[in-house]
Amino acid sequence: MPRFALVIVLVLPAAVLACGASEDPSPDLPAAAVGASNPAARLASARGATIAAGTARAAITATVALTGLPATSVTGKGVIDFGARRGASTIDLSPILPGPSSHPPTLDTIVDGGVVYVRSPLLDLLGPLETPWVRIDGADGPGGAGRRELAMVPGSDPLAPLTFLTAVEAASVEDLGSEEVGGVTTTHLRASVDLREAAAAAGVEALGRSLAALGAGRLTVDAHLDHDDRLRRLVYDHPLPPGWGDGSQRIELEYFDFGGRIDVDLPSEGEVSDLSAVLGSDS
Repeated sequence: MPRFALVIVLVLPAAVLACGASEDPSPDLPAAAVGASNPAARLASARGATIAAGTARAAITATVALTGLPATSVTGKGVIDFGARRGASTIDLSPILPGPSSHPPTLDTIVDGGVVYVRSPLLDLLGPLETPWVRIDGADGPGGAGRRELAMVPGSDPLAPLTFLTAVEAASVEDLGSEEVGGVTTTHLRASVDLREAAAAAGVEALGRSLAALGAGRLTVDAHLDHDDRLRRLVYDHPLPPGWGDGSQRIELEYFDFGGRIDVDLPSEGEVSDLSAVLGSDS
């Protein structure tokens, strides 16, 4: 179980947050401006339409399948402020970790711009902690320790859904018809994403490196867009990065309650340790 748990803490994306991690949150052109009847144009405009909503709530299901082990799913929820690049998520870890039913173990992540805070019993795998939260600061420049550490943890995940949408191959887009997601009628679009292009679009060295770790090829995504071309559901499968075992992960995301008020409380200084200090790394 420790091996599987370590895969979860280092590989499972808090994608509910990462979709707001773009360095440039400016919206793209709405679909109406580029041809709403064109599925490829709608998908290309979905990033901007989603960001333009300002805020959203989200739900995630992540299923990890390692060779020789049964597939295991964890679920979570979160909130996102796209403009402020701030959000918070909680993943229920009870399927992989024992704990009292009244207080199940969780993986809690807060993103505040380039800073990520993580709290979870899974962090005990990294060594003894003196504070409930660990902080990873990516502001020390490309190639710095914070940038490298951000590639390891949830909440700074390179598999940002909106980054994927910037790298869709237009000729691959398929319109699979209408489907209902959370009581909302959506258009189901399937497309291929060029991972190299997505890595370049991320604009952050650590994110690009981690995207490239998935392989040099392409990723198939299923995106469900509402009538305003906002992303309502995203589903994709990807192999686990080299070194984490032979297996794959399936991510299912849903977004809802666009435009509502989002409050995210940051941990106090006394509740936080830097990850570099926990790992004993000066580099």
